[in-house]
Amino acid sequence: MDIVSHGLWGSAAFGRKNRRAFLLAFLFGVMPDFVAFAPYFIGAWLGIIAVPGLPREPPDPALIPGFVYQIYNVSHSLIVFAIAFCLLWVLFRCPFWEMSAWGLHILFDIPFHTSRFFPTPFLWPLSNLKAGGISWAEPIVFFPNVILLAANRKDLGIGALVFLVGMVGFGLGRLSNSWPRSYPLVIENISGSAEQADAKGTAAIGGAIRAATAPPAASSGAYVASKNGSAFHLPSCPGAKRIKDGNRVWFQTKEEALRAGYKPAANCPGL
Repeated sequence: MDIVSHGLWGSAAFGRKNRRAFLLAFLFGVMPDFVAFAPYFIGAWLGIIAVPGLPREPPDPALIPGFVYQIYNVSHSLIVFAIAFCLLWVLFRCPFWEMSAWGLHILFDIPFHTSRFFPTPFLWPLSNLKAGGISWAEPIVFFPNVILLAANRKDLGIGALVFLVGMVGFGLGRLSNSWPRSYPLVIENISGSAEQADAKGTAAIGGAIRAATAPPAASSGAYVASKNGSAFHLPSCPGAKRIKDGNRVWFQTKEEALRAGYKPAANCPGL
């Protein structure tokens, strides 16, 4: 469920006493999501945390930093909520009912979060059990939620505003979901120095030029070279035997090989 709906449901359930109770219940209703995601969005806004790719709903969980999941486990645990609620009860000698909006937030999230995107760890740290439900952004959940929230408000103006904000949020969510997805550019590691890479590139270009300007390949000859290499060999040399049949270029004379741009192989005796 979206964070605003959590706050409104919390205030509707536990903040009807007065304005102060309404505000406190609202804050406790939004608190689990706020403490988990606010540091991430603030860091992204300040440029401290990189946010790759285009925004979409839902984003790839692998792109979200690990600290978000750690805070989420704490803020969305019924065990943690129960301990905090009881501690405040003992401390103030009376139950702090507005705080129950926190527990209501967790209960709402259990059926309305999918297993793919932030399933609710409601028994953390005692268990990693998580339930995979239906997303709150699905129309079957979203529209009844907005309508019920609007109907719950005595002030029709506030109710209409809630409905309008909900409709805009739903439209933006659907639009972002259909946004063209971007995929990361993968650059493979190139070993060696820049000079070596430049030399390899020059050799490759030279080989392509030689292959284009070389005379028609023969099936045999006195000297052999590779289309992708820069040296020619005697057929008996070890380097000649490593040249694949499809890459062999034959020459009848040494001068012919030199004119094609090849040089004698250094490890071939007799050249």
